[in-house]
Amino acid sequence: MEMTVGLVPILNAVGVAHALLLMTALVCLRRGNRAAHLLLASLLLVIAILVTGGILTNTRMVLAYPHLGQLHTAFRFLAAPLFFFYVKFLVDNSRKFRRQDLFHLLPFVVCLIYLAPFYVSSSSYKEAYLTTALQRFPIDWYMRTALGFCQDAIYIGAAFLLMRRVQQTASESDPVRAPIYGGDLLLLRCLLIAFAFVWTLGVGRFIFAYRVETNLMVPLALSLTTYLIGFLALVRPQIFLGRDESARRRYEKSSLTPEMAERYLVQLQDFMRTEKPYCDGNLTLQKLARRLSMSSAHLSQIINERLEQNFIDFINSYRVEEAKRRLTDPAKRRYSIIAIAEQSGFNSKSAFNTAFKKYANRTPSQFRNEQASSQKEPLLNLVMSKQ
Repeated sequence: MEMTVGLVPILNAVGVAHALLLMTALVCLRRGNRAAHLLLASLLLVIAILVTGGILTNTRMVLAYPHLGQLHTAFRFLAAPLFFFYVKFLVDNSRKFRRQDLFHLLPFVVCLIYLAPFYVSSSSYKEAYLTTALQRFPIDWYMRTALGFCQDAIYIGAAFLLMRRVQQTASESDPVRAPIYGGDLLLLRCLLIAFAFVWTLGVGRFIFAYRVETNLMVPLALSLTTYLIGFLALVRPQIFLGRDESARRRYEKSSLTPEMAERYLVQLQDFMRTEKPYCDGNLTLQKLARRLSMSSAHLSQIINERLEQNFIDFINSYRVEEAKRRLTDPAKRRYSIIAIAEQSGFNSKSAFNTAFKKYANRTPSQFRNEQASSQKEPLLNLVMSKQ
């Protein structure tokens, strides 16, 4: 087969270079959500590998370098999980990797094992196989592509639901200032739309034009996605620098002195402990500031700088502690979870579950069951000792 190089392969090659440049910048960036940056950098590396594989296949250059054939294939099953985990780590910067997260690598590992015999084959065998495959795609190529699209649909859907839940939690906690994760959500919305478009384009190509001549349609869309990330980094750098940096700049001209901040902080903590304003499901920063007789700007600065939290996290931490007290109260044992949530200041069960799991590392139901079990054990021991 004759090698061909046109404008589209060149645009994709530029996309690869751009993805690698962004990846390097994110790896070197020390501010903001470091774990999320590394996940996005990993996703950009995977995109660069996939686009490179598409270029080699479309231009038939892979026939000149057969040992590069199908090296990118397994990485097809890493892109969607990496995007999903990027969403999770971006909306919860306290999250850590867990052992069960390795389960998401299973399709990638299975594909590597399946392709292992090809990888260890001779150069002549690979060249003959690829020459035939580029004339008519083998059935296993169809199967792998279809499985990849199924995986993408699952992870993109999960990322969408997670984003909606986080945005709903933010809006309910502070309707005036919501969404508190505005910069993050802007980036995630753009990426979600971009990957949904890439998925739709890929499925359309798979159904109607699955051949080597159209092999750069999806890689080109992925390259455009890297351009989108670069554009957002230029126009909204605070997305990657983190909220702390943007908050610091916001308070540069503040009239709040250290002495005032210390006095206000004590007043705020005493008020939260005695008056429990967080039990109001419609509490906003402005409402709380009025009740404390201070400006909302000063209150926001105290919460951000002195407590190193945003308003949502600050209020939700109190609400979760209140819910824990109510869940362990024997007098409220017959109360439902949603009733406890409403009494603690949450307006929906989903917002309650998300916040509770963030601060207690378990669901409200799990927490209540654990507390019930721990309360039964001393009573059981007492009964046994009397017998």
